[in-house]
Amino acid sequence: MRFRSSAPAIICSAIFVVISAVSLLSYAISHRMVDAFEKTQFSLMGEIAQSKFQAAEAKALSTAETVAAMPQVSIAGKASTSAWWMWV
Repeated sequence: MRFRSSAPAIICSAIFVVISAVSLLSYAISHRMVDAFEKTQFSLMGEIAQSKFQAAEAKALSTAETVAAMPQVSIAGKASTSAWWMWV
């Protein structure tokens, strides 16, 4: 008869322990998965930013070469280096 009086407390305690263990296990698994996912996302964002910077640099160099190849720019550059008022 002793078990009958303490059975509800034992069953509730067992349920609490099982639910707590499963909750902690699922938290640990999901935490590791989220951490790994975030690391891959940050590395992916870094790679995207790096490629964007490289593309912007290539575009800027291409534009600079195009502008430098214009005849008006080369004439203006020669005229500005021979200007006497720039050396004073």
